Amino acid sequence: MNNATVSAANDVASQSEQGHHAHPEYVAHHFDSAEQQFNAGKLGVWVFLLTEILFFGGLFCAYAVYRGNHPEVFIYAHHFLDKNLGALNTAVLIFSSLTMALAVRAAQLEQRRALITFLVVTLLCAFVFLGVKYVEYRQKWEHGLLWAGRYQPAVHESNHDPQTASDDKGAAVATPPNAGATPARPPELPPDATASEEAPRLVGVFFSIYFAMTGLHALHVIGGIGAITWILARALRGEFNRFYFGPVDYVGLYWHLVDLVWIFLFPLLYLIQSGARAAIAGGNKIRQYRVGRTGASMNTAASEHGEGFGHVVPLGTLLGVFAALIALTVMTVAATWVDLGAANLFIAMGIAAVKATLVALYFMHLRYDHPFNAMIFVVGLLFLTLFLGLTLLDTKQYQPEIQAAVENPV
Repeated sequence: MNNATVSAANDVASQSEQGHHAHPEYVAHHFDSAEQQFNAGKLGVWVFLLTEILFFGGLFCAYAVYRGNHPEVFIYAHHFLDKNLGALNTAVLIFSSLTMALAVRAAQLEQRRALITFLVVTLLCAFVFLGVKYVEYRQKWEHGLLWAGRYQPAVHESNHDPQTASDDKGAAVATPPNAGATPARPPELPPDATASEEAPRLVGVFFSIYFAMTGLHALHVIGGIGAITWILARALRGEFNRFYFGPVDYVGLYWHLVDLVWIFLFPLLYLIQSGARAAIAGGNKIRQYRVGRTGASMNTAASEHGEGFGHVVPLGTLLGVFAALIALTVMTVAATWVDLGAANLFIAMGIAAVKATLVALYFMHLRYDHPFNAMIFVVGLLFLTLFLGLTLLDTKQYQPEIQAAVENPV
């Protein structure tokens, strides 16, 4: 046992013998013990995460309302998103959740080198995610696919037959990449889609929601980068041990929430009836087409379960959860190739719920945590569900007036 571990153990023993009169330097004076400080801090983080869930809940409500009122807009516009890049970012965030969970585990076991390594890998994953997001945003900017007020899609000349083209010479139409637009990576043309497929009204609304949800999420990723950099600097100074690893655990909880939000954003934005027979509204007409394939440790004698407090999740469990999350992501994408109508959305959301549950139980330690922390998380989800339900019920009441206003704009 090295000097740092012996010192920490002596501090805790001294604290136990002298009560409030002696504290290790990492325990604030108003706490009786390091464990009490850890539990109080974790409770505070869970309350913060509850507010984050409700914060994103407003955007999920906006998504639900607009998709419910204008499904043709979402079905049409989502083809401008590259689901391959979305799937890549999903895998990157899931892997970063694994490395963050491993970093927490390393801190509990006083494996300093492993802790530093996993934090660095998590940071690299965060930058990869932002890099992919930059590529997506740049494509949208170049093609004019911006929020409602700036929505000016790139156009191309109509490619009808020669006779029709002569009648419509100079006509330019905006279409999804799957229907002949000029994306960064040209996809295959759908078998029964035409280049003259007319875009529905209010397509810019989709991109307003897209940029609001993914942009806010990206800001949280940037915030996570700052927090992880902070604990990485402290880890390099050797400030963490089995009795004091709270900051690593707290930042890990925040980072896992970032992953949870993206787990739901991916199917909601990128996988809207992809591979299904979708209805596209062009003016007052409904057109249908099939979308095509669009190191040395601080204490080598530390036991697997540690001598401090807090449950150390077995390595095999973390790796197994990671494998399950990747498999479920593949299933989410694969399910969109089967035409099940409205059931596609429920399947995607069901799989996302299973993935979120696995992350919460094992990466966020809710299975081993105090029941009160789990209750805070569940209450947040219940409030979000109630918020969504009441909003949709209220919207349904005024849906006829909304539809009339869309079809007959002033």
